[in-house]
Amino acid sequence: MTTAALAAARGRATPRVVAMLLSRRARARAKQDNPLAYADLDRSADLVDAKGQEPDPEWVYWFDQAEHLGALASTHLDLGHPDRAERTFTEGAALFPADRIRTQSLFLARRADAQWRQGEIETACATAGKALDLTGEISSHRSIGTLHDLAHRMDSHQTVTVVREFRNRLKDP
Repeated sequence: MTTAALAAARGRATPRVVAMLLSRRARARAKQDNPLAYADLDRSADLVDAKGQEPDPEWVYWFDQAEHLGALASTHLDLGHPDRAERTFTEGAALFPADRIRTQSLFLARRADAQWRQGEIETACATAGKALDLTGEISSHRSIGTLHDLAHRMDSHQTVTVVREFRNRLKDP
């Protein structure tokens, strides 16, 4: 679908819109374990801050360098590079204003997943706890869902104190 959207937008979309579409195609490719995702993200990085002849449509305001880094970090995670994902989630989160709580929470939850995949159990639980703290300020099924997915992956370590404590906090509102 994104390939069709890119074809339809050729010559008619601003660089930021093309960058957003490329990042979405990259995410789909990463889910299919296709390393071409990185080529899309390289091109997206070149376009995200480029100025076009026309102003960006209002609806693409949210796609910026931080969102691009989030797509890159998630792609690293999907393609089996949790160390790169963790660094990139941290880099992207530093670009967000403090009031973007939902995105901060989601980046923290995904960073915790990257830490978990690297075997950093205590660090992952601490990071996931920070994400959970932020979800108390907002209503975000996406962030909570990511934390529940992580808690499910922690099943094999449920006797570890920090894992048990995180899972219990997640259960209790």
